[in-house]
Amino acid sequence: MFEQIRTIRKALLTALLAGAAHTAPADITVSVEEVGNDVAWNASGSADISGLVFSESGTAIPTVTPGVVFVIGTTGSGDAYSMSGASFAGPGSIGSGARSDADSATGDVCGLDFQNQVLLVPAGYISGDPVSSTATYANQTLASLGLTEGVYTWTWNTASGAESLTLEIIGPPPVVANATQGTSHLTLQDALDNANSGDAIEIGAGTLFEDNIVFPSDLSVTVTGAGMDQTFIDGGGASNPENAILMVVAPFNGVDQTVTIS
Repeated sequence: MFEQIRTIRKALLTALLAGAAHTAPADITVSVEEVGNDVAWNASGSADISGLVFSESGTAIPTVTPGVVFVIGTTGSGDAYSMSGASFAGPGSIGSGARSDADSATGDVCGLDFQNQVLLVPAGYISGDPVSSTATYANQTLASLGLTEGVYTWTWNTASGAESLTLEIIGPPPVVANATQGTSHLTLQDALDNANSGDAIEIGAGTLFEDNIVFPSDLSVTVTGAGMDQTFIDGGGASNPENAILMVVAPFNGVDQTVTIS
């Protein structure tokens, strides 16, 4: 968030066209996920700001207030661009919670201020320039930062078409446990490989991204989830049929109706 952004904004300044229009698709993508004990943010891509209006410059610091703003990249000078009185098409928050500042960051200033409806870019940014930045929140979780899992996209119009910034908040993988043996596993395949006949394997809420799962044909085990609307196994069946989950039926008891498979 720009420390200089005022509660009452000044009238918009004269529009600045930011250099020549790029020839390649230019969108910014941001991923947010738990890595170990930390929450890591990564941004990359580029933006066409030719359809936006320069608002002001200021010092940006890597921070997040889920209902107000998120900024990635090293503390430094940045520019704010608005939609000339209009709003960016997209959600008005990415969760709920208080402000948290990153413990470390690298790269370019990049972010979005929902409250003031401005895109934050490096100072002097020219359309099409690459953006690459990170931010790390040590000893935090998505929950402690007040972030809600999901894919969030904001769009704006340019001379060459629609432009976007997409942020994906990726939840932690669900817990896979062999309830019979009292063991935890990083993957369903590992749980199956170490199961005995009659064991009950439980998968917690969330999405387990795992393909080529082989259910042993010589074991009778049961896999249970937290509910079909809560536990998902994404084996790439829709986009990668060759990597879809492989189930060996007999004498496998099966995945019950508390798990959704794709």
